[in-house]
Amino acid sequence: MLKLLTLLLALALLGWGAFMFARNPDNASALQSSSGFIDKGGKFGVQVGDHLRTVDQALQSHHFTYYPRDEFQTCLTHGYPPTQAVLVYKDDSWRRGTICIAYERASRRVRAIEWAYGPFMVDL
Repeated sequence: MLKLLTLLLALALLGWGAFMFARNPDNASALQSSSGFIDKGGKFGVQVGDHLRTVDQALQSHHFTYYPRDEFQTCLTHGYPPTQAVLVYKDDSWRRGTICIAYERASRRVRAIEWAYGPFMVDL
């Protein structure tokens, strides 16, 4: 009887741990939508149309860190027009993610969000 109770308790704890793991939106993004692109709506606390001054804080709250690099017109799988620039953030946790924020140079407003997760993400 004690073995059965121990097994049930272990299964309950395992189930609770899996539930709590899956409830974390960052974990869910890494597992359920490992890559994507949006030019409407939002992702990771950033909305298309947001001003750049709010982006850094929003992404840091999702455990992304700014990845300084020269300005390019491409990131991951998309190219952007000369009127736009791209900021890159990384998640160096077990999730291994990269997020690209394309913004309009003149207005400094977010125009697109692109992300990719994977165990073998390479530096851009």
